[in-house]
Amino acid sequence: MGATAGYIAGAATAGPNYVTVLPCTPTVVPYGGVSYYGCSGTWYNRSYVNGSVTYVTVTPPPGY
Repeated sequence: MGATAGYIAGAATAGPNYVTVLPCTPTVVPYGGVSYYGCSGTWYNRSYVNGSVTYVTVTPPPGY
């Protein structure tokens, strides 16, 4: 549930993009009880789609 809350709080206004595998070894930043995963300037929150782990693009956490 925490990942969903983070997605809602940090969702990009143009609509989210989903990936099932991150394109890098991410920088992990915990903020507000949610982990943000950073890859080359793109930030993701982990979520689940049909029971599978999925990463959703979001706006960066504060300070990034």
